[in-house]
Amino acid sequence: MDTTRSIEQIEKRTILITVIGIGIFLSLSNLKYHKWNDMVTGGGDSWGYYVYLPALFINHDLKDLQTTCATKKKYHPDAGGCRTITKYSSGVAIMHLPAFALAHAFTSATDYDTDGFSKPYIFALYLSTLLYVLLGLYLLGLVLIKEFDQRSVITTLVLLAICTNLYYFSSYNNVMSHPITFFFTAALIYTTNKFYAAFRWREMVLIGLLLGMITLIRPTNIILALIPFLWSFDTIKNRFALIVTHASKLPVALIAFFISLLPQLLYWKYTSGQFIYYSYTGEGFDFANSMIGRGLFSFRNGWLAYTPIMFFVFPGLFILWKNKSRVFLATVLILPLHVYVIYSWWNWYYINGLGSRPMVDIYPILAFALAGFISFTFKKTYLRVPFIIIASFFSALNIFQLYQHSKGILWTEDAHTAYYKQSFGQTKWKQDMSVAYDLKEYQPKSYTLKRLLYKDEFRDYAPFEVAQTRRDGRASVLLSQESIDSLMTFEIPVSELQLLDNEMLTIKIWMRVEKQMVSLYDFSSLIVEQWRDAHLYKRYNLRLHNKPCPEITCSLWYGEVHVWDELVAHIRPHDSYQEGDRLRFRFNVPEKATPLFLSSFEIYVSEKD
Repeated sequence: MDTTRSIEQIEKRTILITVIGIGIFLSLSNLKYHKWNDMVTGGGDSWGYYVYLPALFINHDLKDLQTTCATKKKYHPDAGGCRTITKYSSGVAIMHLPAFALAHAFTSATDYDTDGFSKPYIFALYLSTLLYVLLGLYLLGLVLIKEFDQRSVITTLVLLAICTNLYYFSSYNNVMSHPITFFFTAALIYTTNKFYAAFRWREMVLIGLLLGMITLIRPTNIILALIPFLWSFDTIKNRFALIVTHASKLPVALIAFFISLLPQLLYWKYTSGQFIYYSYTGEGFDFANSMIGRGLFSFRNGWLAYTPIMFFVFPGLFILWKNKSRVFLATVLILPLHVYVIYSWWNWYYINGLGSRPMVDIYPILAFALAGFISFTFKKTYLRVPFIIIASFFSALNIFQLYQHSKGILWTEDAHTAYYKQSFGQTKWKQDMSVAYDLKEYQPKSYTLKRLLYKDEFRDYAPFEVAQTRRDGRASVLLSQESIDSLMTFEIPVSELQLLDNEMLTIKIWMRVEKQMVSLYDFSSLIVEQWRDAHLYKRYNLRLHNKPCPEITCSLWYGEVHVWDELVAHIRPHDSYQEGDRLRFRFNVPEKATPLFLSSFEIYVSEKD
């Protein structure tokens, strides 16, 4: 007995030391990126989850959020407007309440603004999220160690923390629901394991509370109730007998479940007059057209595209089945159900996340399959070294891609294969990344111009010339709502292009931006349209405002201002054209576009070197 207890203590200490090491690494990463305030005051999901606390305890405007919204504008003038009822649930705010209270006490005793958004509040939120993630990893480790060897468990915890998009939500965009749900899922697994060891009331009540919080934060995660219902499942007969034996505990668990939901019901009643209120107006699920393939594999935030370490979960499921793991049935049911539901949401790519963020919610249950695969490979000498090399590469790639994201080099929410290929491994912004992003075509590093198709140096647009922006003595034209109708639209039948397989069209524009844009939808652009039988068949939209940047200070979205620079873009229209198609080139200027000047516009047939 003493030996067994001693081994358990050693294992707990080892897991604790591992988690502390992970915490140090995540803290250093977060200090490097330091995006806390921007994430909360920017008006997105982080703001919506957190807004309950300053609205309730500082501004006392939970009914309409007007004062709280004005405070947000103080820190982030470009942030969007506010709803009178936040569409996000209150679970995340409830979990951050202790950190918020400490931050408020600190700011009250210092010169910092006690407005809920000054640095102490945001730093407290970061620490709160980090502690929940670390606690989740620790609780998960305590259960994993009962099924796998110590080396495999430690490796699994480290890979979850730095080799998946949990890293992104722990060290960059860290006031979101997913790291909190990660903790709750790990706590549910830990509590469920303890319940099946002794079948006590205490664990049953905790299971109800935990499931209630999980559902409060994201209602679709109610499927995680399969964890306690299917834990250590052997046969239907035995499970039915177990449920009957402990049926008296279920009502108490249900009461605990609804207690967790009560704050949200009261909030909805207070603000809308209804206990049940659908806050995601205009948004919903399309279960008949679930985007599972794109959600898993697309470079537009696809789960496995940006978290490839999770490919090992699938052979790991076979290991769980073979070893008759107590989590196998729950895992093999939760994974496809979760995938189907989340990718049936209208916004299946979920915007930010460096990969598919809803998948973070079920990482604790997937950790068993991952640990099973790791344990198997570590027992095979011929597999151990290749796995270590692959896992190390995936970890380094995940860390590096977060660095790229922080620098505006890699933006995944609307990415595609051409853009990902263009930006892979890059540490500095390059114009061809933005071009590839816009045109959805890979931009070759070198090329040779073969023949000129069209050239306009804007010498015949005197009413729109601006003397102070001349380039090398050449005229320049202000691209504006007034000049757009006068600028020539160039059109050519594709049959006249006679492009060979290795040829392409190269567009060159000398341009200068006078004021940077904020809204991506207000950028001036060059539009290339492919027409077929009087119908628009294909359209390229090459945004102009974010392109010129001779200095290395730009991101994917923002170029340099007050400089002349040449924009170069390549397209391959003959990959899809047919006889009779026409290409049309024209400029577009949205009403809110800032001044932009053109000095030369050329179209060539070129060849990749």
